[in-house]
Amino acid sequence: PTSLPTRSVTAVSGGTQIGAAASTFAAPFIVEVRDANGQPVAGASVGVEVLGPAELISHPLHTSDANGRVSINVRALDQSGPITVLASTPGASSRAVVTDITVKPCPPHP
Repeated sequence: PTSLPTRSVTAVSGGTQIGAAASTFAAPFIVEVRDANGQPVAGASVGVEVLGPAELISHPLHTSDANGRVSINVRALDQSGPITVLASTPGASSRAVVTDITVKPCPPHP
């Protein structure tokens, strides 16, 4: 028999954002942890990584809330380009990927 993953982590919201360089994105990135039966998991450790011209505002290790959700705040760096937010939790069969996030360039200085 195949064993089911103990948890899954999926993206809930936050994709399709465009943020200004050197500023915080308007909305946080939300991921959700669920158990093998599809129920939210409270208190799960979730590791977060940002790829592209941005950085996490908080620590890269988060704990899911009572609804199994983690809110991730990201600040764009001072260059433009695409960003991907990755979230994973021990025991998950895959990690959440939040994409279609873009940093628009800073306006030129006069």
